[in-house]
Amino acid sequence: MRSQYRYLPLFLILLLHVLGWIILKPVVPHADDFCYADYARSFFHEHFHITYNKFQNRFGVYIPVAILIQLFGDTPHVISLWPLLASCITIILVFIGVNKISGLLMASVSSFLIAVNVLQITYSIALFPDLIVSMYAIVTVLILYRGRMANNNLLHAIALPIVFLAGMFTKETMLLMMPFLMVVLVMDLIKKEHLVFWKRTMTYVITATIIFFGFYWVVTGDAFHRIKSMIDFRDNYLMTAEDEKNLRATFPNNIFVWLNGELGYVFILLFSLPAFFFLMKDRKSFQFYVCLYSLLLLVEYLFLFHTKKYGAIFLQDRIWMLLIAPLSIVGANTIVNGNRKVLIFLLVLFMAYTTINFPVVGVMRELFYLSFVVGLCVVLLFIQIKPAVRVAILLLPFLILFLNFVIGNSNYRLGSSLKEERTASISGSLFPNKSATVQQ
Repeated sequence: MRSQYRYLPLFLILLLHVLGWIILKPVVPHADDFCYADYARSFFHEHFHITYNKFQNRFGVYIPVAILIQLFGDTPHVISLWPLLASCITIILVFIGVNKISGLLMASVSSFLIAVNVLQITYSIALFPDLIVSMYAIVTVLILYRGRMANNNLLHAIALPIVFLAGMFTKETMLLMMPFLMVVLVMDLIKKEHLVFWKRTMTYVITATIIFFGFYWVVTGDAFHRIKSMIDFRDNYLMTAEDEKNLRATFPNNIFVWLNGELGYVFILLFSLPAFFFLMKDRKSFQFYVCLYSLLLLVEYLFLFHTKKYGAIFLQDRIWMLLIAPLSIVGANTIVNGNRKVLIFLLVLFMAYTTINFPVVGVMRELFYLSFVVGLCVVLLFIQIKPAVRVAILLLPFLILFLNFVIGNSNYRLGSSLKEERTASISGSLFPNKSATVQQ
């Protein structure tokens, strides 16, 4: 594609994503997002002060919204503008980063898979931290890879802790990235690679850590305020055994049943499976790097899902949103570069999957799955067709799913909210002191 048109796919992808946001309509805050919106409204008031409340310590969620409210007024569209911007930034940076590393076609498919993901659309119309944290997480991943590979990596060494710190000020689930960062560091130390980058980065990591604790010391008089806030939530607001039992009766308790109901994850996860088998050989490749990150996240989520103390929290689909961008990049590789054997593997897998799940998925969802199988059949019959046409066929089920989701002005968000409200009625511990929080 000519250089003057290289950003045309990105423009069209962003347009599609924003149209989904407009058609679905931002919602009036009424669950966790109500707390964030209320803190955004009160942030510039004199009575505002920091407490141990978990919502109040997630500045990256509500401070940008507070500024937007000051500029444009207090409406659902303004409140959800920051999640939309974060979602668009994610799409843009993934496109630019993947384009520089793997080419325009990979960049376009990766960004497309993020833009049409039903969860990405769902949480762009409401003020939750998870979509915003996922932006900081994938930017951290891209900066780390580019910094390790760059000759002059000072800028990346400075940017990495800044972006990670911004994620920490948004939500503590940013800590789920730590195993990946540690594994990459250990691998580089063992191989004695990229040591200059790591030496520079550690200096700024220490600086960022001092800034993190120093901020709380200045604002609250206690450098360990945020740590105590997380401990306070863990000790005092996590669910009792009875509440957890009731919650698990509301949501699927089996991880495979739960994932089966999450189309935003299951499609890109199944597309990524071939990469986990075939792309983990070249340790220096970008695909290996993103596969490693995705696999480590999946292991963490699966483990936490089944823990007694934290498992119920991970029943909420938005907590898993860190997976969307990396799995979209990994899945894009299958779509762009998958050979006949890989496509046959996916075909067999999907046929088995749809056959097993037909009694529970319903007719419409079965049609989504079968549209993918039909697309694969066409590709296998015309394997020599141009890559762009082949990719378009493989993206068909994602587009069908997106169109059905948007045109139907989906009840997905409403359904999630009702589940949250039902959950809250089971246990007030999910939304601790909600009424008191609003009045603070």
